[in-house]
Amino acid sequence: MATSSVSSTSSGANFVMALGTGSGVDIKTLAENLVNAEKQPKAEIIQKAIDKNQARITGYQIVGRAVDQIKAALDALAQPSSFANFNSSSSQASAVTISGSATALSGQHEVEVTQLAQAQRSIGVSAGVQAFALGTEAGTGQATVQIKIGSAPPNTVHTTMNVTAADTKPETIVQAINDAGGAVKASLVQMTGTTGGEVRIVLTGLTGSDNKFEATIVDASSTSL
Repeated sequence: MATSSVSSTSSGANFVMALGTGSGVDIKTLAENLVNAEKQPKAEIIQKAIDKNQARITGYQIVGRAVDQIKAALDALAQPSSFANFNSSSSQASAVTISGSATALSGQHEVEVTQLAQAQRSIGVSAGVQAFALGTEAGTGQATVQIKIGSAPPNTVHTTMNVTAADTKPETIVQAINDAGGAVKASLVQMTGTTGGEVRIVLTGLTGSDNKFEATIVDASSTSL
């Protein structure tokens, strides 16, 4: 009786071909899906581990920045200047100013003012200038008075009184200054005992060094009176 044999290799190849022939099944896609189904859970586990480690790194960075800030604050406390802050206040800041120092004693202190700066009083001089006499003009035309009132040097802040008198008679100048209503007032002082003798103009300011003043009086030709 005649016999025939088919090798296993030929049978396996025929079997695979038979599966794909006329069945409409994409063997390649099916195989890839099976591999992916096996691989996906493992990939997710690995990704979760990566995310977890990344979160740890971010947390360490935040902690590191906080530690740096604490270190900077502690380094500042190591400086003596950090404790050298002194506060002071005055109930009359316009009159008394104070400041603290390392040697100052804490507490409340009172300042007693025993004397104020007296008002400046300036009297006109006649050296090299024609002497004033009542009813007599010492110059020509109108008299111009300029008075600068302000703080003593080096502070140059000041206010200015500008006064014009109708003539250069001493009594006219005094009247014009007083009529201006400024901080400086004027008066006349008799320098000789005889009526009609020499008189001088006296200018008086307010109390306090901030009211120190300078004054000039000139006639129409800018000649000092």
